[in-house]
Amino acid sequence: MPVPLPAEIIHMIVNEVTSADDRRSVRAVNRAFCNAATPAAFRTVGATNRRKSALGLISLLESELAQYVEEAIYRNAAADDENGDADDEDASYGPDIQDPLVRAFSRAARLPCLKSLRFTFNPTFHGSLLQAASVSMQHALIATVGEAALHLRSLTLEHVTPVQDAVYATSGFAAALSSITHLRLTTSFYHTSAPIPSNVFWLDVVHTSMLDRAKNLVSLTLACDVWFLSPVVKWKEVTLPRLKYLAVKISRSNIEWVTQRCKEDFVPRHGQLEWVDLGTGADAVWWIRHTHADPEDVSEYETPPSEQD
Repeated sequence: MPVPLPAEIIHMIVNEVTSADDRRSVRAVNRAFCNAATPAAFRTVGATNRRKSALGLISLLESELAQYVEEAIYRNAAADDENGDADDEDASYGPDIQDPLVRAFSRAARLPCLKSLRFTFNPTFHGSLLQAASVSMQHALIATVGEAALHLRSLTLEHVTPVQDAVYATSGFAAALSSITHLRLTTSFYHTSAPIPSNVFWLDVVHTSMLDRAKNLVSLTLACDVWFLSPVVKWKEVTLPRLKYLAVKISRSNIEWVTQRCKEDFVPRHGQLEWVDLGTGADAVWWIRHTHADPEDVSEYETPPSEQD
C-alpha cells in the first residue's frame, strides 16, 4: 500500500502547476490532491459568447465550487482573431447567448469572494446588425458590474465600443467604481455612417461617470485600440488621491501635448504617484517618482512594471 504524501509536499506540487486546466486535472489524482488543488483551480472562471460556455459557467457557479471564485472573465470569441472576425458558428450575440451570459455574470458578481471582473469585447464589427447586437451584449454585461458593488477590487473593460448608455449612470455601477482599486479601460473604434466623436464618450462617460467616482484607484490604464485616437481626459479636473500607477496610451500626434499637461498639473498634484507611463511603443514616455524626481531627468527613466515581467 503506497505511503500517503505529507500535506506540505502535496501543496508544493500543486503550487508548481500554474494552468487552471492542469490544476483541475490534478484534482483527479486522489482526495488529498483534490482538496489541495480545488481552491486555485477555480479561483478564475470565465465564458465566451458561446451558449455552451455560458451554460457551463452557470452550472459551475451554482455548485459548491463557486465559493472559490475570485475572478470572472468574459472574452469574446473573436478577440484573439486579428480581424475580429473569427470563423465560429457557435459564437453570436443573440438573446440565446446574451441571456445566459448575463445570468452567469450576475451570479458571479454577487459572490462575496469575487474581487475581479474582466470583460474583453469584440474589437471590430462588420455590419450594422452585428454591431447593434454586440453593443447590446456589451452594455448588458457591464450592467452586472453594479451587482458587485461592495467587494469588487479590479475592473477591466477592453475593446469597449464608445457608445453612451444609461448603464454608466446607474447607482450600482457608481458604487462598484467607488470600491475598485484597479481599472483598465480600452475603447474600440465605432463603425457607423454617422460617426460619434470618440472624445464624447471619453468626456461624458469615462471622465464624468467613471473617474469622478473611482477615488480609491491605485492603478489606472486608459487606451484606444486605434492608433490615431487617444483617451481624452481633462486631467486638471481629475483627482485620484491613492493613485500610484498611471498608464495612458497616447497617439504620436498627441503625446507631447498630453505629457506636458500631466507634468504641469496632474503629476505635481499626485505626489504619491510611483509610475507614469505615457505613449505607445517606441514613442512611450515613462518615469519613476520614488524620490519625486523631475520627469525631465533621464537618469530616472526606467522600464515600466508591465514590461519587467
